[in-house]
Parts: sequence; C-alpha cells; structure tokens
Amino acid sequence: SFTDTGLPNGNGAAEQGAGGGRGAGPPQQQQLPKNAHEAIFQTPIGLNADRMLGNQVVSEGKNVEASRNLGITSALTVSRDGLLTGQSVLINTGDSNIVVKSPIALHINPAPLRGGYPSTLMGALAVLRQAFVDADWYRQVWQRFNANPRGISRPKYDPVLEAMVPVIQGQLPAIIHANWNAEIKRAVALADELKLKPIIAGGLEAGMVAPILKSKDVPVLVSVNYATEKPRAGFNGNQIAVTFDTKSLKDFYSNASLLEKEGVRFALQSGFADRPQLFIENIRKTIENGLTTDEALRATTLSPARILGMGNALGSIEAGKIANVVVATGDPFARESRIRQVFVDGKLFEVTGLQVTVNPQGTPAAASSTEPVTRPGSYITPTPSEVLIRNATVLTMTKGTIRNGSVLIRNGKIAAVGTNLSASPDAKVIDASGKFVMPGIIDAHSHMAIEGGGNESTSPVTPNVRIADVIRDDDITIYRALAGGTTIANVLHGSANVIGGTNAVIKLKWGRPAEDFFFGAPLGIKFALGENPKRSNGNQLLNNRRFPATRMGVEETLRESFIEARHYMKEWDDYEAAKRRDENVLPPRRDFKLETLADVLRGKILVHAHCYVAPEIIALLNVADEFGFKIKTLQHVLEGYKVAREISAHGAGASTFADFWGYKWEAWDAIPYNAALMARQGILVSINSDSDERTRRLYEEAGRALHYSNGEITEDDALKMITLNPAIQLGIENRVGSIEVGKDADIAIFSAHPLSSYTHVDMTMIDGQIYFDRDEDLKSRTKGVTQ
Repeated sequence: SFTDTGLPNGNGAAEQGAGGGRGAGPPQQQQLPKNAHEAIFQTPIGLNADRMLGNQVVSEGKNVEASRNLGITSALTVSRDGLLTGQSVLINTGDSNIVVKSPIALHINPAPLRGGYPSTLMGALAVLRQAFVDADWYRQVWQRFNANPRGISRPKYDPVLEAMVPVIQGQLPAIIHANWNAEIKRAVALADELKLKPIIAGGLEAGMVAPILKSKDVPVLVSVNYATEKPRAGFNGNQIAVTFDTKSLKDFYSNASLLEKEGVRFALQSGFADRPQLFIENIRKTIENGLTTDEALRATTLSPARILGMGNALGSIEAGKIANVVVATGDPFARESRIRQVFVDGKLFEVTGLQVTVNPQGTPAAASSTEPVTRPGSYITPTPSEVLIRNATVLTMTKGTIRNGSVLIRNGKIAAVGTNLSASPDAKVIDASGKFVMPGIIDAHSHMAIEGGGNESTSPVTPNVRIADVIRDDDITIYRALAGGTTIANVLHGSANVIGGTNAVIKLKWGRPAEDFFFGAPLGIKFALGENPKRSNGNQLLNNRRFPATRMGVEETLRESFIEARHYMKEWDDYEAAKRRDENVLPPRRDFKLETLADVLRGKILVHAHCYVAPEIIALLNVADEFGFKIKTLQHVLEGYKVAREISAHGAGASTFADFWGYKWEAWDAIPYNAALMARQGILVSINSDSDERTRRLYEEAGRALHYSNGEITEDDALKMITLNPAIQLGIENRVGSIEVGKDADIAIFSAHPLSSYTHVDMTMIDGQIYFDRDEDLKSRTKGVTQ
C-alpha cells in the first residue's frame, strides 16, 4: 500500500488528489520579496527532504488496524506536503515496533504550492533542479573540506541538503509522484538530468509511456485510486477538470496489464484512498480489465518489496523472511473471500466478521458519456517524403512573387522553387491552382501550450524557470493556430515579473509529443516593464505585497539583478584563477538565476522585453547599454513610435499589435500607425498575437498593419512582419521565414491572397508534413469530432 497509514490522525493530511495525492498540501504563507536582492536569493518553500516519516508513525496511528484486517501487512507511509515531501518509511501493521525500514526513499511532488514560491509547475521544477544541484555542491564542498580543511572556512551545515546527499549518490531512490502522460515523461527527464534513481508513484497513464519506462528500467507504483477527471491548468494557472468518458476509465483499469505486457516493473498501491477497503475493490477492477489474479497478487506482495529494496525480507513466504502471512477463505481478491487470520511479524491477529469487499457504489462513478472523444486533426497521417505544390502564386518573402509557381519539398526541406518543376512518381502532388503559398506564419509572442501556470509571480526575478519544462502537446490552441497558417510560436513567460523565465520557440506539430516541438532555436528570456510587474492593480508595499511597486523600482530591479550577475561571474572567475594557482579553494555554489543572467550579459540569451510607454523603453535601453547587452525585441512597445530613433540606434527589434489600444492606462497613447512609423526608422518590426485567439488570424493583423501604414509599407513588408521578420528576431531565419531552397518546409496555402478579407487557410505544413487540411477537417466534423 502507499498511504499515510501509521501517522497520527490529522498529521500529513494534504489536499487529496487522484491516484498519488497530487494536492499542494496545507498552505505555507511566505513573506514576499521587498527588494531585488531578496528576490534573487529568495528561499523557496516546500523543501522537506529532512522530514523523516519513521520518526512520526505510531502503531495506533491512522488506518493501521483497518489495513491489517484487510490483509495488508505492510505499508509505505508517505507525506504529501511540499515539493520534497520527506523520506518515507516502510511499516508493518502490527500493534508494536511497526517500523521495518526507514528511510525507504525521498519523495518528490513536482506541483505548484500555495502561499509562496514556487506557485507554478515550471517554478516547482526550477526549485527542484536548483535543490538537487545544491545538494551535489554541498556534498562536494564537505568532501573537499574533510579531505583538506587547511586554509578554508568550514561549510555551513544544512539539514535539508544533508538529507538529499544519499539520493544524489544513488544510495536512496527518488519516488516521483506523477500520474499523467506528460507528468511521467517530465519526471523521467528530470531524473535523467539530475542522475537520480527514479520510481514513479501514481502512474495512472503509465501504460501510455510504457516503452519509455521499460527502456530506462523505471519501476512504477501504480495507483488504483482511479480518477474520474483530469485536472489541467493552463497559462493563468486556474484548474480546469476534464471529465473522462467510459472508455478512458476502462483504460485506467487496464493500465497495469499494459505495463505487465511491456515488461515494466510495477506494483499496485492504494493512492491515498480515503478508506483501505477501496484498495482491494479497485484491484478487482484491474483484474477484470486484463491483469490476472496471480499478476495482481505478485504486484501487491513480492513486486513492491523488490521495488522498495526489501525483497530479501518481505513479499513471499520463504524461510528467514519476516512472517507476514494472511489466511483467507479463498482467492484474496474474490468478492466472496474473507480474511480469517493475519500474522504480522509472526504475531497472530484474528479477523472476524469482515468481508474483503466494499459496496460497488463506493467506487468512482463513470462519466455519463459512452462515446469516445475524437481528437481534432485525427485525420493527420504521415505525408510522403517528397511533395510538389504546383500552379500556385508563391510569395517567397525574399525573392519576390512567382506566378504559376511550384515548390518541391524533399525530406522536410525545400528542394526547389520555381515554375514547371517535376517530382518523382511517388511524390504527393498538391494542385494549388488559384491559391497562394507563403511561409508558415511565426507568432513572436504567445502563451499557448503552457501547463501549470505561465507567471511565477511570487517573485519579480525568476530567470531560473523554463517554459520549455512545461510545454503541453494537447492544447487545442495549437490546432486552431495551424488552421490560421501559424507554424511556429515564441512561447513566453508572462509579464508579472521584471525578469521572467526563459522561452520556448516551438513548431506546432499537433498530434506529436511535446519533445518533437523543439528544433534548436536560440534561447530567449522574458523581461517586463510597467503596470504588470509593478502590480498596478492593487499592489502596495503592504499586506505582504511584492516589490517593485513603481516604474523606478522596476528599473532598479533590473540594475541590481545584473550587478549581482556580475558579482557571480567574478566569483567563478576568481575560483578558476585560484585553481590554476593550485590553491585549496572550495567551488562557488551554482545559482541558476544568476547563471541565466550571466548568459544574458555574455550575449548567449536573447532578451524579449514587454513594454509600453516611452520613458520606460528608454530606461530599459539605458540599462542594457550600461551592462553591455542588447535587447533583441521590445514586445508590444505601443509607444515605440515616440522613441523610434532611440530604439533603432540600440539595434532592438519591435514586436507589436496591429491595432489594439486603450485597453489599459499605459496603452492609452497607442496608435495603429505604430508598426509603420517604427519600420520607417529602420526598426525590424513584427506583428504578434499575445492571444490564443489572434494567433489564428495573424495574416489579418498583417493586413491591418498595411491598411494603417498610409503607403509606408508594401504588401510584402506586411507579410514579412509575420514571417521573415519574427524569424530574424528569434534567430531562426536560417531555417524558416521565407520560401528558399534548403530551408524547412514550413508552408501555408491560402485560398486567396493572405491579406484579403475573404481568404482562409486550406493547408498548413511543417517540415513537409501536413498538420492542417481544411477539407479533411470539414469532413471530420461530420464524424462527431468534439472538443
């Protein structure tokens, strides 16, 4: 079992979640930063690695007797509070001396917390990454000090890091709580990065990723506390429950049998079920859906013992093992069976009048729908490696317009552009007569496809968080963007922070796993100025409100952050110099916040800065000049027309709206001529969406920019604002942004000119593969596609 069995009643009882207790636990209120220094060196909450459950369990604790009466003789007792929830203990369900082994594992719950930093999934992952790197550094400095303490100060003892050392040394496994497909893949990737020995706990969708688990030999403690809905949180962090249909519930019941077939090591666990009886009842559902009785028995005896490193003492009836034995009237999982006697540590406990079943109504109810949901775009199938688009008007962006033109695609790249091109007999030929072909649209500012919140707003300085950690592949915005010809999005951290996290530039490969979205684009980071980071709507430096509260404070936060980054760089330079002199020195602590800012100073990370009003734009450019780095793009930049010369002199690009103004005070002076006026001053301008809705129609936004330009820009200039220009701003122009030989075959086919009010997208291709086909989409809608 996998429970809080044995804890004093009410102890460690976190908010419950399906399967593995995914709740955030009781809130821990944290004082928010009051200056930039506090923000940079902010201490996260929820790192409870030194919590030893073996010191808390008692024989009269929660559910000990109830579990024993059901034939459960051992339980893994776990806390659910925090990111590092503590170190679990294996107990026997006797009436004394119940601890069998402590600790068993360090438990990791990569989920947002309430009451402080981190409050998002990406923040939780950043904190965990830093904590384990800190633990390894802590091990190294103590090892060096103990080997030769002469001339160096004794390191500071840290109980949390001390408790983590056996985990990073591989002496203690890390049990990572993860239920869903994306969570499990994220957990395995994190364990690989940090070189941990992982065990997955929960694993409600582990069968979907069984090949990955098998290839990496990651065992799973499979929850049978089946969920009826799946919690999802997007950019704003608000939880939305997706209710499962009957087929999805049956997939959960057959989850364990899928793992068995794939040869993945697994055990069954209760998943913090409210009552121990549910564990037995839900195991029966697993047996009814593919797992044999013998397999279920092994998955609740020998398999968990082996996975938890106790196979030499528990899990089977063998001479010399602990005498935990159950006597029943029949098959232990049969409805009619009754437990008669239980031996724990050799002590007999008589069980009378108890049946090993619960009322079937005690199990989760299935959703009312009996029809499976069909995923939009399910018509998508692999496109042949060679494709010829012919008889189209080709808008190349760099070499003019080709009438009656053709584009030949081979192995995902543009192989030829011209007229009267031919292809091999096996090629797919697309007749685009009367249609227009242009490069795939690039959205230079998006928040689509983010899981678990896009604003780590508990701190004004969070360059350590990574959007790439939390990209989800099932956000319907991806498919809708493809329907508008958008093929690439610059997915940015939100604007609640002066310095936010790093971005993810992704290709919108709907139907593919999220890891296939990445294609090696240069890394960028989000800065933000003005109302959002200074928390204008209600922020005061009272009642635990966050710094900064003024535009001056925003500027000072930037300046102090980069001063700290310079100090960090010098600290490492001094250490490397001392090493070359063979001095006995300890290495500095690696800090992901300062390391990221140092890479900004080195020019390795591109800066994309949310801004509105002219004075703060100038202030940002001055800070960048002072510290010797460049702003790659000013985002929104609605008063850019007022300071266009200064922006041009700095060399920054601008990514703005076409005609969106007056929606808040700092947008009051925005004008629809902004894009054209900035372009007149030689600024590289793009048009972005910053919206899950506008990303579907960026070609219309380009048309608006043309409309308001008073002849300052041409049709090609307008289209470049959603293709080539954002590609240059993102550092990917060698791959995409124009239709040229050798570039990626990211292409949109329009029914008419893309700037026409009457056009629509007929087909969207990425790397030569079709990811949206209007005709097929319309057909699929008649077959009951729902969303």
